[in-house]
Amino acid sequence: MTYAVGGEQYIAVVAGFGGSNALHAPFAIAPKVGLHGRILAFKLDGRAVLPDNSRPLLPPNVPAQTWPAETVSRGAALYGNCAACHGFGTYAANVIPDLRRSPMLSVKSAWDAVVLGGALADKGMPNWTGRIAAEDVEAIRAYVVDRARQLRDDEAAAQAAAKARDR
Repeated sequence: MTYAVGGEQYIAVVAGFGGSNALHAPFAIAPKVGLHGRILAFKLDGRAVLPDNSRPLLPPNVPAQTWPAETVSRGAALYGNCAACHGFGTYAANVIPDLRRSPMLSVKSAWDAVVLGGALADKGMPNWTGRIAAEDVEAIRAYVVDRARQLRDDEAAAQAAAKARDR
């Protein structure tokens, strides 16, 4: 869009990978830091330099706890409730938190406080109390931990391959 303020003309554009498209098409190979889109406003004849938009990408959070395969499988089926925001198959685009990297994943009480207690409601995470059973929330956590474990292994293999190439 274009607009004027105080006699100066500006052009604003949406740029980068983010917004609702990134939520529903999160299958980017090797997620990168700073995939967040942003709105850029340019002043005609302006000379400003674009600021850095990178954000830290947390490492995969892999707690030591394990669950039976049946629980992980049930969690995978239930994860459909989470996929619209957190990415299909847990492949998040770093727009909304990647659950595989979430510090909440390690502590059941913290996970429950977010999912069932509404601890992050002010950040847009709905409170699922009354819509999903506590044991199903735990099955989802088991599935996300399983996916975090896979992410950790994939990233380690990619780093090893990069080191081998650099030699």
